[in-house]
Amino acid sequence: MAATGQPGSRPVAVADCGAGLVLMALPSRVGALVAGGGARPSPAIVRLLGARMAAQGALQLVRPSTGTVRMAAVTEALHGSSMVGLAVLSSRYRRPAVASAAVAAASVAAELAALHGRRR
Repeated sequence: MAATGQPGSRPVAVADCGAGLVLMALPSRVGALVAGGGARPSPAIVRLLGARMAAQGALQLVRPSTGTVRMAAVTEALHGSSMVGLAVLSSRYRRPAVASAAVAAASVAAELAALHGRRR
């Protein structure tokens, strides 16, 4: 792993990888947890989101550059925005969409903190 780059990006990358692996390994359980008693997201969709998160985290671990951290923040912001849109348009999937948007927002905040060298 590179020793240069964004010093605070490693914990964020590890968290992304870990969360992605959990989503890929336990999509039905995660879907049930975020859905509460409502409609569960498809396990295939949960796995796909997990694969994206794991790949994004792995890329940051291998290449912890400013550009990679920015790309991760933009990717999370776009995902979060799409989930807000889904929450507005679909009462059926509102709860899972809001949960996913909240995770994306937290990830954006962590990415930006890493980008600016703040450790929390």
